[in-house]
Amino acid sequence: MSFPKISVFLLIAMMLSAFISCENGAKLSFYVSSTPQIRYEGRFLTTADSKRFDYPGSRIAIGVDVEGRAKVYASLKPNAGYFTLFVDGKEKSQISTYDAPFDGNRLFFLDSLAQGRHQLELVLKSEGLFCQPEFYGFMVGGDFNIYPLERRSKKIEFIGNSITCAYGVEAADETCPFNDSTSNFVRSFAFLTASAFDAEMMVVARSGIGMYRNYADKPEGSLRPMPVVYRNVLISEENTTWNFSSFSPDLLVVNLGTNDLSTEGFRMELLDKAYRDFLTEIRNHYPNTKILLLTGCMLPASPVLDEFQTRLNAIVEDRKQMGDTQIYRYDFAPHDGTLGYGADWHPSLRQQQKMANELIPYVASIMGW
Repeated sequence: MSFPKISVFLLIAMMLSAFISCENGAKLSFYVSSTPQIRYEGRFLTTADSKRFDYPGSRIAIGVDVEGRAKVYASLKPNAGYFTLFVDGKEKSQISTYDAPFDGNRLFFLDSLAQGRHQLELVLKSEGLFCQPEFYGFMVGGDFNIYPLERRSKKIEFIGNSITCAYGVEAADETCPFNDSTSNFVRSFAFLTASAFDAEMMVVARSGIGMYRNYADKPEGSLRPMPVVYRNVLISEENTTWNFSSFSPDLLVVNLGTNDLSTEGFRMELLDKAYRDFLTEIRNHYPNTKILLLTGCMLPASPVLDEFQTRLNAIVEDRKQMGDTQIYRYDFAPHDGTLGYGADWHPSLRQQQKMANELIPYVASIMGW
């Protein structure tokens, strides 16, 4: 015999009622992932009872108007990544889905709220390519009502690689290998830049990805570089198709090329062509968006970096000659170790902050923000 899925949520509510202290008349409610008042930022795949996502920086938020006190839980797939919880815009705590869930299944405690209006926002801080996070809903108990949250007025999309993902940013030093627990998108130049303008954020980034060739792949190119996976909702699901009309950024920031050029055998002319073709596709999706092309900090000062920057400058100038005036360039200085390193020689916490400090005023100058 099969039972409707909602019965699972009712069972969870019954289990929690013994643990959540509520005054007379208080309620305990489960808000499924499709609840209209829940706000999402990023690429999410909707299923019958969940939202699936795998890009760092994916955000899930709910507004809770508390009359007395309330406790909030998130129903998340266990063993599927790390999150940062923000309460009323301030970083509050870290949520690990590798810890034991509250109900032995998939409920994770978020926070206990005092009287007043509160906004709770979960941000995926690790990469979800292999663990494939999933969100089922929020459980709230106490004296409260939920309310819809306004969408942020400014919109930025970041397309990038491990630098954008803040790979290993919290590792002790460059000798540490990759681990999801030391990556933290909340410390990336991308998140810090979006936060500076309180911008809604779309992130399409993963470690090791390139414009035509992923890290250490064959010189002729990879089967699934960024221009290919960019068309999917999830990087882990090749058969999904992203609806580009659902999000139109004011600014789109591209930081790719490091992996294409990081190991021997690259072909600069193939990178150049792939970059030009990708920009044409992006412009078709976003005719009015300002596009900013970056070079990251991991390529050392060298003739290779010089040529790459020269080619990007030429790409921008060629597009301007074609009438595309909403395209810009910015170069991060190569890191030299004075600010330390993250795992596998990636940017450290201080290096990510330095990049944000450089980029924020430049973004302000081109956007008028």
